[in-house]
Amino acid sequence: MAVNCALGPDPKGAVDALLSSARSGNGPGGVSVAALTDAIVTALGFPSGDGVGTTQALANALASARSGDTNLLTSLINQAQASRNTDGQFINTCSDALNRPTPDRVRELVVAWGKLYPQFGTVGALNLVKCLNWPSSSAPQPPKNLKISALLLGVQHDPIIGEEGVAATAATIINAGSASKRVMWQGIGHGASIYSSCAVPPVIGYLDSGKLPDTDTYCPA
Repeated sequence: MAVNCALGPDPKGAVDALLSSARSGNGPGGVSVAALTDAIVTALGFPSGDGVGTTQALANALASARSGDTNLLTSLINQAQASRNTDGQFINTCSDALNRPTPDRVRELVVAWGKLYPQFGTVGALNLVKCLNWPSSSAPQPPKNLKISALLLGVQHDPIIGEEGVAATAATIINAGSASKRVMWQGIGHGASIYSSCAVPPVIGYLDSGKLPDTDTYCPA
């Protein structure tokens, strides 16, 4: 579906240009590339409306910032900071990250991810630094005899955690001798049951009965 995107006919190129400017210290209003990246990812990950409206709102904010009016972008940055960079989230993130890289490995990933993922890879690698000094612990062993079937929820385009975890978890459940079904929302956001009403009935059914639905559920964007 065509939309009147404020970033013009090449929105990806426009975003690339904004990120490039931020990397060189010339971002709109002096914004850092990390803050700009976080604002974009958070706006997509936690939409305030439908997919088209959210995308247009983000495009409007970026286009306005490119033209010199940073009010909308500043609001997105503040929202990202308030929603994803709290002390509690820092503690949870670092506590969950059991296989942390060494400082030398982070340096390697800054280069490697920057090439693989030109828009966000470098920032993603540098974010690993936050937990380098966090106490380490051993990863728990995968379950061997799981007696409960599991309903797995995922999003096809999740800007926060991606979608790979659903398949990996399903494999772990199979190896533990149990079964699973998936509820996948094919939209953009972080949380299938939050943003898709289609995902809610199988979740409620599972919580009420403990039984899996007969088939996987794929909810349209």
